Amino acid sequence: MSVKRSNSKQLRDYPGYSGNFTHVFGDDAMEKPYRRNWEPPADYQQSMDLSGNWGRGNMFHQKYQPPSHTESEECNSDGNPKTFKRVLTRFAERTSMQGIPYINTSKTWYAKLVWTVLLLGAMVAMGIHLYTLCSSYFLFERQTQIKLGFQNLNFPSITFCNVNPVKSSMASRGSKELKNYLRTIRPEAVASSIKKPSFIPNQRPNQQGSPTPPIPGRRKRFVESFEYNFTNLRRPELEPPDEKPRPNFFSGQRSTLHEIRKEFTHLYSLENRETRIAMGHSISDMLVSCAFAGVVCNDSYFRIHPSSAYGNCYTLENYDFVSFRSGPAYGLELILFLETDEYISTIASGIGAQFLIHGTNTWPDPEVDGTSVSATMETNIGMRMLEIHRLGGLYGDCDDGTAFKARYGMEYTRKSCQTFCVHERIINRCGCYDELKETLYENINSSMPGRKVHPCRTREEAACLLQIESRWETGLFQCNCFNPCHETLYEKTTHTRMWPSDAYASMLVQYLCNNKNETECERFEKMASRELIRNFMKINIFFEDLNFENITETPAYEDVQFYSDIGGTVGLWVGLSVLSLAEVLQFLWEVIQYLFCWRRWKKKKPEQTADRSNLDKQVRAQVSSNLTTRLPSTYRGNALY
Repeated sequence: MSVKRSNSKQLRDYPGYSGNFTHVFGDDAMEKPYRRNWEPPADYQQSMDLSGNWGRGNMFHQKYQPPSHTESEECNSDGNPKTFKRVLTRFAERTSMQGIPYINTSKTWYAKLVWTVLLLGAMVAMGIHLYTLCSSYFLFERQTQIKLGFQNLNFPSITFCNVNPVKSSMASRGSKELKNYLRTIRPEAVASSIKKPSFIPNQRPNQQGSPTPPIPGRRKRFVESFEYNFTNLRRPELEPPDEKPRPNFFSGQRSTLHEIRKEFTHLYSLENRETRIAMGHSISDMLVSCAFAGVVCNDSYFRIHPSSAYGNCYTLENYDFVSFRSGPAYGLELILFLETDEYISTIASGIGAQFLIHGTNTWPDPEVDGTSVSATMETNIGMRMLEIHRLGGLYGDCDDGTAFKARYGMEYTRKSCQTFCVHERIINRCGCYDELKETLYENINSSMPGRKVHPCRTREEAACLLQIESRWETGLFQCNCFNPCHETLYEKTTHTRMWPSDAYASMLVQYLCNNKNETECERFEKMASRELIRNFMKINIFFEDLNFENITETPAYEDVQFYSDIGGTVGLWVGLSVLSLAEVLQFLWEVIQYLFCWRRWKKKKPEQTADRSNLDKQVRAQVSSNLTTRLPSTYRGNALY
């Protein structure tokens, strides 16, 4: 059988022709029987669709490819199998890190070795350098900066108390126990109970000038001989035996004068608040003159702050008080009449007032922080403001005072935090409050409305109170009270001079007579000049200079400097930049992706091999069936088919 040659259409013009045919067919070539030695092209199956059509419909122009869901295409979009070496090579060709491209492009093994050693050495040096930088940074050390500022300064709050808590003429309003006690502790009554020291004859100084030691068996006795049935339960000897501290210096004999004062404070605190205020000195009786920067202020500017030790204390606090200039003429001037003829001598052993300068809206404690100012004196107190800004968080412990102010309605200080903390511990543990801190309790109770607590007045309550105070003093329990993050302090300088003169005292008496009734005016006029002067005191409080110190804590190692040093270290040793770090991150992501895909490929490889074999059989069977069906019946018996 021969094959007719024709130039009308060649087989390579058919879609799917792969170049394996060397015969040329005409238009009727498919109608004539083939030679028995003719063989179809090896890729004929890819040149026909599943229906047996040549060049019609969907054609298989490429050789067999695995299904699109196989692992190789899922892990590599280029169609080539992805390997770990290829991932490394790609990173080495594209990275901007120093050293790695030279390792990849070096032709000899010793060149690769040299560059590898250099790279590893640089990375070790970089690690040591980074460790040093991080060690310095994470110490969170601080440094202090001192700057001078100049501006108009807000005037601080002033609290003062007359050292005499109860006026002798108003003591009759007190309880029977208080009145009996005041009569008992009169100076003449106390003096009569004090025994004079025994006289030791022939006691002369020795050669060194010191007196001869007293004869054994004799000792001097002073006010310790005073005897009184004290009712105050807040005494160490009343504590339970198992709660008493070990004997030490502070467990020795107590001073009688100190016990006399404590007993009075106890009896005085038993009175109700209204009675205590009525028994004390009023601001209207004491205030002779008040002026700030030459502008008059009256007693309505003061608010009362009762104290168990000093009676009625008064706080002057005004946000309008601003110092535009320095010096006494632009500060606060107070002239007080102390009513010394109303003093109870055993309680008020001196004449004067207790003054306290503190921050605005802070808790005043004149018993602890106050300064004694003497009568018959003009006292000048010059202030210099000091602002402190502390670092908190990792750089140290400080309190911004937000929670404290929200709870108690006042500015935070460390001392006020400790005071409130100890008293709240007493309230929570003992179920009562310290009767000497009634004003403090009222402030604490205002933060927890509805809670009513009585004073600690039974033996058990007093013992509980003493135990907590003792544990606080010895450090057995502590409060989380840190320094404020922002604090304003006032450094004080005090100068005094004799004041007033006799003529000026007479003028002050006339001023008092204009504001008092005739009875009191007659009492003043009957006073001797010396006695009259003892009733007056003047105090001037002012800023010495409007310059103030600003002490600010700053990190010794700033964040920006730390990041800069990190970048310099990494760039110095291995030539890394931020973009290079991004390249490293991309490389790590590709490694993770490769490991994930490799794991899935290993797991599904047997299934894919079986699926590919079955698919090949189905395609070949379908193509053979379609091809046999479409050929003429005369050729179906051909051995080729």
